Amino acid sequence: MFFAIAGGVAAFGVVLVVLGVKKGGLKSQIGATPTTPIGQLNEGQHAEIKGVASTEHPIEAPGFDTPCVYYSYTLKRKVRRESSSGGSASYHWKTIDSGSNRTPFVVTDADGSVKVDPADANIDAPQVVDRYVEAGEKIGEMAEGPLKTILTAAAAFGAGQREKLQVRAIQTGREVYILGDVRRAADGALCVAKGEAEFFISTKSEEELQRSLGRQSIAFHLAAAVAFAAAIALLIYGLR
Repeated sequence: MFFAIAGGVAAFGVVLVVLGVKKGGLKSQIGATPTTPIGQLNEGQHAEIKGVASTEHPIEAPGFDTPCVYYSYTLKRKVRRESSSGGSASYHWKTIDSGSNRTPFVVTDADGSVKVDPADANIDAPQVVDRYVEAGEKIGEMAEGPLKTILTAAAAFGAGQREKLQVRAIQTGREVYILGDVRRAADGALCVAKGEAEFFISTKSEEELQRSLGRQSIAFHLAAAVAFAAAIALLIYGLR
């Protein structure tokens, strides 16, 4: 039994190492890719661009009355968990609904504009909503997309139970950082989209991204070291 648990912990450590390497690799790629003025983009280029996001067809995030080009949301319920040992009950937040939506948009800098197709992009968006949902409150109504309609949270998910809405979004008018491939769209214009290389969109500055990714890489590697140490300890204990 100890050997099986140790194997599982070690496998988890490997996953953490992979995640740490990916974060470190993205940090290095961002640092090694110079920013290209939008008017100087070329087809086939893996480019770093910075500018302001806008769109003629904005989307609206649940509980956030601001035009957006991207959002993701989670709706959580506070659930009571009874103690198996006869102690007092505890509570935790359980995700009962989640989803995301994105729309093509345009990025503009001092040198020009280019369309961005955010499909399959790794998107780092700031949290814009983190609040309780009141009974009878209309927090989202979309004809299409992942979020259908959530009109009365208490009625839909149980009267007397608390629900919390958390939303991440990129609003129109926000400065964005994009690392992606420059391709030719169906209309013949250049477009930044998913290609063979990393496709990343964020509202953080390049400097903030470098610091954040560096911290994340270190954290994953430290957690992996702890997991490997725990696996070794379990193996030693199992051999005793």
